[in-house]
Amino acid sequence: MEKANTNLIKEINLNLVRKVLKQVDMATKPQLAALTDLSVVTINTLMQR
Repeated sequence: MEKANTNLIKEINLNLVRKVLKQVDMATKPQLAALTDLSVVTINTLMQR
């Protein structure tokens, strides 16, 4: 059950990043972190997928 929750959170975060990128067109990782309230480490992890 723990793995399913982790994967769900990753998908939610990834969809949030995609939504923000569509709105702003281009952004650095620190900018994405600020716009999404996610950490830069989380943004980096999502971008590697």
